Amino acid sequence: MAIENRFFDIEQSTFYENAKNYFHTWRKTGYKKVLSAFKFKYGIKFEDLHDDEGEYKQGVDISNDYARALKDMGIEVTYKGDSRKGEPGIQDLKSDDEISSTHQATNHLATVTIENHTSLAGFHWRYGYNMPEFYEKVCEPYFGSGKSLLFFRYLQPYGMIMKTKMHGLGRHSLSEIAEFSFKDLEALSNLLGEKPYFNGNSPKTVDCTVFGHLVQFVYMPLDIPQKQYIKEKCPNLEEFVDRMKNNLWPDWEEMCNRSCMEDKRVAN
Repeated sequence: MAIENRFFDIEQSTFYENAKNYFHTWRKTGYKKVLSAFKFKYGIKFEDLHDDEGEYKQGVDISNDYARALKDMGIEVTYKGDSRKGEPGIQDLKSDDEISSTHQATNHLATVTIENHTSLAGFHWRYGYNMPEFYEKVCEPYFGSGKSLLFFRYLQPYGMIMKTKMHGLGRHSLSEIAEFSFKDLEALSNLLGEKPYFNGNSPKTVDCTVFGHLVQFVYMPLDIPQKQYIKEKCPNLEEFVDRMKNNLWPDWEEMCNRSCMEDKRVAN
């Protein structure tokens, strides 16, 4: 098992920039900060943990135990960042192993539905037909209007509409696409019911997945039909989103404001 030596490819980004595509440029600064912090803490570059063939330069075999092998290299894997476990004032996620096979199956269906259907309907509006509004209300106020964002304004709508058409959803009318997403949201609302989380009193993986998509409807400052439908027909979903934010990310506003200000400097 080899470590993926990058979660963002700087070389690939540079290649795109040379072709006047600045889609990922804004990610560079944050990525470089992470790599710099890693080298400062462990005295080794993250990208130097293994060579191009995936062999570890220090001769450590991690095929059986990834965490132990890194520990042998002086690198501690704590998993503290997973769901921000252990942070003060933040509710921990519970293991999916603690729920029944029936709930696991239901969670899988909910995850597949929102990731491969509901969210695509939202993308169709936000990045397709509503791109001028998205650019005006989100991109420019938070990230500025640098070259890295021109892609969103002029090319993203075409690409997203083509993507939804290839999926099949985009071959329907806007009203039909909206209705499809409404049925998804209604099903999720019924599945949640009056429970605080989808499997009871504690959040699981499915809650994080659903939250990650619903938050783009509920908190996005855009006039899209899914947002209005949640507010009028599925208030428990809106309450769920607020609950997840407050319990797992109590520093939400601080983190969003700080990240946006940093990204705005990068974009410009």
